[in-house]
Amino acid sequence: MRGIALFLSLVLLGCGVAGASGVNPYWERISHGLPNNTLVLEHHYERHDSLVTMNVRVPQIWGMTDSEVQAKLNEALASGVQAWVDEIASAAEIFLEEVEAGSFPNYLPFTLWVDYETQYNKGGLLSLVVSIYAYTGGAHGMTHWEPLNLDLTTGRHLTFADLFPDKGSRSAMAEVVEARIKAEPEIFFLEGFDSSMFSESQTFYLREGEIVVFFGLYEIAPYSSGIQEFALPVR
Repeated sequence: MRGIALFLSLVLLGCGVAGASGVNPYWERISHGLPNNTLVLEHHYERHDSLVTMNVRVPQIWGMTDSEVQAKLNEALASGVQAWVDEIASAAEIFLEEVEAGSFPNYLPFTLWVDYETQYNKGGLLSLVVSIYAYTGGAHGMTHWEPLNLDLTTGRHLTFADLFPDKGSRSAMAEVVEARIKAEPEIFFLEGFDSSMFSESQTFYLREGEIVVFFGLYEIAPYSSGIQEFALPVR
């Protein structure tokens, strides 16, 4: 199954880089932010039949100052998840046809679970992680995480460079990754890690007083090690 980026359309919200000098204002808001008035609600969808099993929770954001940006954001979230729903359903139908034609011995229903967790909702910042688990045959399913990190005051989609704009800040985060790899070498592909190994599209989310970067299945560790998370305190 091909990967689908949930939030490609969020580029319309703009992106940029925070200033590299002085205290990063985002770090201040992560460590000292007050609760937002913004709410995260959900649209729930289920399907259970001989073809597929689906349990889908789609986050929907309410209470942003800019209702137009809010509408575009919620549309992007809904359409992104719908793309997964459509792809799994279509793949299941095609595979069943191949089983009936004798190409494969049997058919097991495909599975799609979509859930989300609100990781941070303070200081005018909102951070969600949408989790997608899909089983389309084989030994096991695959789990994929899509983060959504927003500056609610501007409607901007935060990038890795916003939070880590310079070598010093990236090095601090890299040291956290490096320390774990050295402490548990048996669960990683890598022998070490440095700041140059972060990509510009590095995935991350915000948490109370922390920035958490993560790597998907097979990126830096085998499937059995799971999705790897590394937290940098910003207090």
